[in-house]
Amino acid sequence: MHTRELPLELAPWALFRVLARKERPFFIDAGRPWGSEWISSMGFGPRMQFQVRADAARAALPALADALAAIAPGRAAAARPRSVPFAGGAIVALAYETKNEIERLPQSQREDTGAPRLVAAIYDAVVAYDHHRGRYVAASWHLDAAALARYADEVMDAAAAAADDGTETSSAAHDADAGSGPSELTTSLDRDAYAARVERVRAYIAAGDLYQANLSMRLETPLVGSPLAIYGRLRAAQPVPFGAYLDLGDAHVLSNSPELFLRRRGERIETCPIKGTRHRGRDAATDARLADELRRDAKERAEHIMIVDLERSDLGRVCRTGSVHVERLAELATFRTLHHLVTTVRGTLPREVGIAELLRATFPGGSITGAPKIRAMEIIDELERGPRGFYTGALGWIDASGDLDLNVAIRTAVAARGRLVYSVGSGIVADSEAGREHDECRLKAEAFVRALDAESSPRGSIEAPPHDAGAAPARAEHASERRAS
Repeated sequence: MHTRELPLELAPWALFRVLARKERPFFIDAGRPWGSEWISSMGFGPRMQFQVRADAARAALPALADALAAIAPGRAAAARPRSVPFAGGAIVALAYETKNEIERLPQSQREDTGAPRLVAAIYDAVVAYDHHRGRYVAASWHLDAAALARYADEVMDAAAAAADDGTETSSAAHDADAGSGPSELTTSLDRDAYAARVERVRAYIAAGDLYQANLSMRLETPLVGSPLAIYGRLRAAQPVPFGAYLDLGDAHVLSNSPELFLRRRGERIETCPIKGTRHRGRDAATDARLADELRRDAKERAEHIMIVDLERSDLGRVCRTGSVHVERLAELATFRTLHHLVTTVRGTLPREVGIAELLRATFPGGSITGAPKIRAMEIIDELERGPRGFYTGALGWIDASGDLDLNVAIRTAVAARGRLVYSVGSGIVADSEAGREHDECRLKAEAFVRALDAESSPRGSIEAPPHDAGAAPARAEHASERRAS
C-alpha cells in the first residue's frame, strides 16, 4: 500500500463538500466511532462502474462478483494498517430487492425510485480521515507512488482553490442556505392504513406463519435544492457510524444508518443488529429513565433476541463450525435523538468464502425482515405499497482482499427523477400496538423531516410524536455504552 499524508485542517464534511464537485464522489461517513475503528473515507473519479438496473434480467450478485474481479489485486490483508481499512476497491450499493434472486422470491414490486438494483464503482485511491488521530492520508493498494502523489496533489489543490475563492467553510451554514425549504411530504401508508397492516401481521403471527415482521412505509417529497445539502443537515441532526453519500450519476443515495450489516477483516466477520428503540429525554433524569425502560422492556428484548438468533443462524451457514458467538447482547447504544439496543455477533469466515456466497447466506439483514426470514419477506411484499429499493439494502465498500464494511441501509433516502424518497419501519410481534409502532416510525423520521427544513407537519401524520421528553438537545448527547472491540 502507498500512502501520503495530507496536511489539511478541514473537517471531513468540509473537505468532502469540496471534492463533491468532482466526478462521482463518495463519502463513507463515520460521524461517530464504532468499536476501535473511527475512519471516514472519501474519493472521486471511479475507474469503472458496474450497474444493474432495477428492471434488468441480469442478476445483481454475479455482476458484483464481476466488479470485484476488476479490482487490481492488492497486498495481503494482514499487511493493512489499522488506520486505513479501505485503500481502494468497490463502493457498493445493493437494493433490498436483490433478495428475490437469492431466495427465488417473486418479483412482486417494480422499482420506481429511479435507482438501480446494484451499483459497484471501482476507485483506485481514497482519502481517509482517522478521527482518533485527526489525520488525513491519501491511500491506495493499486496506484504506484507517483500516481498516488498526483492524486494527493489534486485533493490539496481543490482544497486550496476552495479556500481562495471563499466557497469552503467548516460551518453548517452552507448546508442550511442550500436547503430544500418547506416541502410537502406524502406517505405510502397513513396512520390508519399502517395500523390495519400491523393487525394483518399480528394475524399471520397468530396463525403460526411467523414470529416477527418489519413493516415499513415510504415518505416522498419533491426534490428542491441540493441532495448534498440535505445530507449535510441529516448528518448534523443525527451523527451515525455508518453513514454514506453516494453520487451514482442519475441518483444520489443519502444514508444516515446507525447499523452495521457486515464487517469482514481477514477471517473475522461480524454483524451488529439493531432492534429496540426509545426517544431521548429532554433532561438527564428523563433520558436515563427512558434508556432504562428500553433495557427492561420484555417485548423489546424478546423481539431483539429473535433477530439475534436469526443472524447467528445466517452467519453459521458460512462460518467455521462452532465459531459463531454473541459477544455483547442487547447493549444500549445512544444516538443524538434515539436509544437503541444492539448486539454484536461474530464468527470465523474462511477466506475462500466469496462475496456472493456470503450475501446469499446473510442478505438482507434479519433486523429489517423478520423471522422466519423468507416468510417475513413474502408478507412484507404483500403488505407494503411499492418496492424498498436501496432502503434496507446494503451500502459500503469491498476491497480486493475480500475485506468489507456494509451497512444496513436504514434511515436512507434516494434522490432521483426530481423526487426524494425515504422510508421508515418497525418490527411487529404478537403483542404489538399499532399506535405505538406508528409512533416509532415517526421517531425514526424526525431527523429526515428536520433535514428538509419543513415548516409544517407533513401529510400522512409523520409529525414528531407527542411525548413527555422530546428529543435531547445536542449538548445532552452522551457517549454510547458500547465498548471498543
